[in-house]
Amino acid sequence: MDYIPINSATTPRTSIQGQAIHSRVNCGFYEHFADITFLNFEVNESIPRQFEIRARAFYDNIQYDISLPVVSTFDTTLAIQTPSSGQYILKFYSFDELVQTDTVQVN
Repeated sequence: MDYIPINSATTPRTSIQGQAIHSRVNCGFYEHFADITFLNFEVNESIPRQFEIRARAFYDNIQYDISLPVVSTFDTTLAIQTPSSGQYILKFYSFDELVQTDTVQVN
């Protein structure tokens, strides 16, 4: 298991308390030399209502010397629960590089 890049995310700007925030996330590589299986998201709440998000995958059949590069991207959905109202901050990372920050107002 390892991380894969998050390329982009689409997150609503508002939500209702008790309903999950659903972000549409694209992750993966536009050129890679392995079979990649998306596993899940690693979500860490660093402070209340602020989340650091990374995508995890399984790499198999890495053949740098004899394989042609392939496109391996995944469109998937991330759900963040909203037990309290307030501002939720979702930080999407490609490995350790911040790619995007989305702010959602939960009423």
